[in-house]
Amino acid sequence: MDRLPEPTTESRAIIVHARSLEMFERLGWTIAQTETERILTKGLAEYSITVERGVALAGLTQHEYGGRVVLEHADETHESAGTGWLVGADGGHSRTRQMVGSALAGKFKGEKFLMGDVNAAHDLDPHTMYTFFSPHDGPLLVFPMQGDRLRLIANTSTDEQRTATQEWLQQVVEERAEHPIRIRDARWLTVCEVHHAQVPEYRVGRVVLAGDAAHVHSPAGGQGMNTGIQDAHDLAWKLALVSTGQARPAMLDSHHAERHPVGAQVIRFASTLTRVGTLAEPVAQKLRYKGCTCSPASPRSARRWPTARRRPPSRTGRARSWSRTGAAATCTPATTSPQPARSCARRSPKHTSTCCSP
Repeated sequence: MDRLPEPTTESRAIIVHARSLEMFERLGWTIAQTETERILTKGLAEYSITVERGVALAGLTQHEYGGRVVLEHADETHESAGTGWLVGADGGHSRTRQMVGSALAGKFKGEKFLMGDVNAAHDLDPHTMYTFFSPHDGPLLVFPMQGDRLRLIANTSTDEQRTATQEWLQQVVEERAEHPIRIRDARWLTVCEVHHAQVPEYRVGRVVLAGDAAHVHSPAGGQGMNTGIQDAHDLAWKLALVSTGQARPAMLDSHHAERHPVGAQVIRFASTLTRVGTLAEPVAQKLRYKGCTCSPASPRSARRWPTARRRPPSRTGRARSWSRTGAAATCTPATTSPQPARSCARRSPKHTSTCCSP
């Protein structure tokens, strides 16, 4: 069941990492990241499974052999249903998590971001992600998608209380972006404060938590959706064995044992990327700029990415083949011949920009 009446039209999670693609491939799916939700829904239909939309969890009780849920439909009618197991994958504001008496533990005050999913006129390379570092205003991240669609993420002051508007986002883009970007219309706008936290236990009786219901963190590194998919993959085969009597319920305890450390590692990784991207101290900013370099590729990396090829110089600097792990931390020219390290960044009196090309 899904509380939303229709599939989302917002881009939100826009990066699918290699490990998630491997899991889709094992299910017989090879998908493009922009089509994730549509194709997942189609894949469920092939197994005669439909998502009941416009249905929200309104009540939950547990007993030794299962539980009972109260479901609220879009017309405000209620339905009661029994279930052997319940998986709470209902996001960062999870009702399931609240109803089992669990809570996120971690850091709840941090950086604030203005985010937008927009259609815009621009001349950006559609295969390249851009970061513009401003010494005074914070970074701006730009993710070109299909057509003229862009995801824009801008760090803003934690004291900022304004509601997200297209005019505000356009102002930020004009102040920080090296390339001209004119927003035509906004599909989705929001201001969010980054939290880094997870629940102490992924299983509470007959309820198991997964995805953002179990852990929340910065979008830096694009790990949110991918970690949730990996949670679901680990939980699905275990739950299938337990629910059919082929394994004992204690097997589901391994979901916490295996996935909780992964969630903690992702939180640390995303937190580090966020701190590096939002550095305010001038000396630290200079060190960050110096750290944005291309190191020569080793024979090992050349073998790992045989299809990588060097891209020609672009207006934002020397675009190179970047590591396909999803973390924009290293970039390597696709050659094994020794070459001196070169900067991937371009500086101007106004800002420093970097680009990341697949």
